[in-house]
Amino acid sequence: MVLFWIIFLLFGCFGVVAGISHTVRGVASRSWPKTRGRIVSSEIESYYSEKRSSTIYSPRVPYVYMVEATEHRGGRVSAEDCGSGDIMSARKLVAKYRPGSDVEVYHDPHDPDRALLEPGFKFASVLMAIVGMVFLLAAILGLLGIIG
Repeated sequence: MVLFWIIFLLFGCFGVVAGISHTVRGVASRSWPKTRGRIVSSEIESYYSEKRSSTIYSPRVPYVYMVEATEHRGGRVSAEDCGSGDIMSARKLVAKYRPGSDVEVYHDPHDPDRALLEPGFKFASVLMAIVGMVFLLAAILGLLGIIG
């Protein structure tokens, strides 16, 4: 039973760290300066995930932008970039960012190579942190023998 709670603990730690990290990065990106950029290409990559037993679709949207007369390349759309099993949302995103189109690129003022197209965070990041906290709390209570 201890192994079960240790696994819960690990999942909880991962959820809390990833959720808070994405949320903090997303909040910080709201105040980043913006510059003009251009979409280089826009496509969907897919792969089969054994873990999920499904196909994962990841939009790939590389772009170029200038900061202080230096060209930079980026590929992040948002702070939470990750693939999902939802091909429709991947198609929407790829359709939104057509190759050759001009876009606003938000870049980290301390590291211009860190950039994204959509600043802010999504509720999914907060939810990931909350679910992680629930797992963490359950694991601690389980390891202490309070719940079984």
